[in-house]
Amino acid sequence: MDRPRVVVLDLDGLCWWPEMYMLQGKPRRSRHPPHAVTDATGERIDLLGETESILASLHSSPDWADTAVAYASRTTEPAYARAALAALPVAPGVAMADVAAVAEIYPGRKTTHMAAIAAATGVSADEMIFFDNERRNCVDVAGTGALAVYAPSGLTGYAWEAGLAAYAQGERGCIIDGEERRGSRGGRRRW
Repeated sequence: MDRPRVVVLDLDGLCWWPEMYMLQGKPRRSRHPPHAVTDATGERIDLLGETESILASLHSSPDWADTAVAYASRTTEPAYARAALAALPVAPGVAMADVAAVAEIYPGRKTTHMAAIAAATGVSADEMIFFDNERRNCVDVAGTGALAVYAPSGLTGYAWEAGLAAYAQGERGCIIDGEERRGSRGGRRRW
């Protein structure tokens, strides 16, 4: 299977919930319940869909040895996002922060994030796959030549597989619908 050289993931609403601006204080590991990550008020930050297993695979599977992971977030709370990345485990002894080679986390357009990721990795956009829960970000990123996967329900197994299949088929510079719909045939649409 043809694999992307860089997997780029949004954070708020794709990998975790709630969004960082909704929190009261930096996320941190909680004692109760064990391994939970919460803000100062006890609001829990949860990984969405298959985020944990996908990141664990990207980190440890030999199949992904030649693929880098990058995070691209427009959050207005970058310190909170970095704290969440450091605290949220995806495998024993492995936090989200340990999985990514690059983390572009600051307000602005995703095209700015993608350009910075390309510069940091030396990989052109057409060798990247990008996942986001907001269609407007997917529209912007598709314009860079990357394959964008619109995943409004978060990083689900369906969105992941649909994106990888489209990438392997040579789709680039477009948006793939990664939302599984009842009665859909394949669930993929191009915009």
